Amino acid sequence: IKYARKLQDDGVSGREAIKQTLAAVMSSPQFLFRVENGRVLDSQSRMDRLSYTLWGQPGGEWEQSLVAEKALHYLPIAREQAERMLDDPRSKAFIEGFCDDWLLLDRLGSMPPDVQKFSTYYDNDLEPMFREETIRFFADMIAKNRSIKSVIDSSYAMVNRPLAKHYNLSEIPEGFGFEQVKLDKSKFSENLRGGLLGHGSIQTLTANGVETSPVVRGVWVLEHVLGLPPSPPPPDVEPLEPDTRGAKTVRDQLAKHNQIKTCATCHSKIDPYGFAMELFNPVGQTRSYYRYIEEDHPKNLRVDPSGVLPDGTTFGSMPQLKQAMLKRSDRVAAHFAKTLLAYGTGRKLTVTDRAEMEEIVAARAGEDYPVKDLILDVLSSPAFLER
Repeated sequence: IKYARKLQDDGVSGREAIKQTLAAVMSSPQFLFRVENGRVLDSQSRMDRLSYTLWGQPGGEWEQSLVAEKALHYLPIAREQAERMLDDPRSKAFIEGFCDDWLLLDRLGSMPPDVQKFSTYYDNDLEPMFREETIRFFADMIAKNRSIKSVIDSSYAMVNRPLAKHYNLSEIPEGFGFEQVKLDKSKFSENLRGGLLGHGSIQTLTANGVETSPVVRGVWVLEHVLGLPPSPPPPDVEPLEPDTRGAKTVRDQLAKHNQIKTCATCHSKIDPYGFAMELFNPVGQTRSYYRYIEEDHPKNLRVDPSGVLPDGTTFGSMPQLKQAMLKRSDRVAAHFAKTLLAYGTGRKLTVTDRAEMEEIVAARAGEDYPVKDLILDVLSSPAFLER
């Protein structure tokens, strides 16, 4: 009010003074950001962190009563409150927002598949179904407190009828509603499908709409599943261009590319994961061959999903790669916990933060890292509530 009156005193009309005042309010840091009080969080700031992380909105009367009692200064009570809020339907905001942050799910649709090559993607309106599949899969992991290993592989999928047909599954739901279906691991198309790596959302957002790249997909696995981001490429190296006519497979092109020593160091870490994921096309369907056009005739080149991991582990297929990744589920759990802490606090993690998350994960090793428990452990930790 004082600002608006000052503007009027300076000759600004009443209407314009109100407009400028509202603009100043809505662009101020206090309006755009949650301002936390001091380096050690008070009761209100602790509740704000919990409610905005899990609900995307302020808490209600019950939450304010806990603030008044300073109950969240006791970590066991904070954990109980976090569990109550996570079990509330309003936690859908967290499930969707965290999937966007953790898996880059919000990038789905940024490079839409080619209409001519992948018409079924549009005929069946698969994009929102892909997103819903991944969100429901994560929600089910929380609800049933499943192991973080489900991220790597699972014996089931969360699909509706169009998705089950798109994936060529044996068990087809009756309608458009999503159901949990059992995967027949004796079949090629289903043996690849378990876990997040088999989701159409992930396959589509890691493709460019026309072609796939084992480099892009390998980087996604390292960054968003294992938490081991590779170094950026040297500035003086030409990017790899796909051979759209099919004279060479992408593996052949990468072999030549990796003759450059500075490239080979990073690609030895990236490419194996991407090679296995080449068994999926840009819209998440399984394939055994690349299909190209050469002199107006189709040409098929077999997909080679084999690779050698940096620790010397060899694999010949996606299921074998998953078995190797399951042995590193501690890395998956640690990355999950650190990503959650960064998501909830909105800050870059410190050495202390990382050490605390590693301790939380190590304590759950004997239980195979149950996801709901990990979430509650992080949200009731000193790193989340006290600094």
